[in-house]
Formats: sequence, C-alpha cells, structure tokens
Amino acid sequence: MVDDIFDNSRPFGRFEVRTGVGRRRRWTEEQKGRIVAESYRAGAVVSEVARRYEISPQHLFAWRKSSTRGITCTPE
Repeated sequence: MVDDIFDNSRPFGRFEVRTGVGRRRRWTEEQKGRIVAESYRAGAVVSEVARRYEISPQHLFAWRKSSTRGITCTPE
C-alpha cells in the first residue's frame, strides 16, 4: 500500500547539502552597506537579494532597519 502512495520512479527535486565549519560568516560594514543598498534599488525584492547572498530575509531587514537609524551593525 505504501508503494501506491509514493512514486519512486521520478527523481527527487533539487536539494543542497552544506558541509564544513558552520554557516556563520563575517560581513564587513562595506559589504553590508552594498547588500542593503541593493535591497533598496527600484524593483528589488528583499527575499531575492537575501537569497543571492545566502542570508535570511529577516537578517537583511535587520540590517536595513539598523542602516536607517544610523546604527553600526555588529559582526554576524
């Protein structure tokens, strides 16, 4: 019966396996500024910009919020 539920004849969709030492990266203020500026360009979508740099949209929104308040972001 389980064989009727799952179709094993088709390959699975794409997935990514991350290996190595953690995902935590250090972004310089200059890098953060460029990413934030890119997210404010006309027609830019925050989720797409975040995906391009492999950060979460929430992370990018926090950088944007800090930039509008003139707060320097602490290294991530």
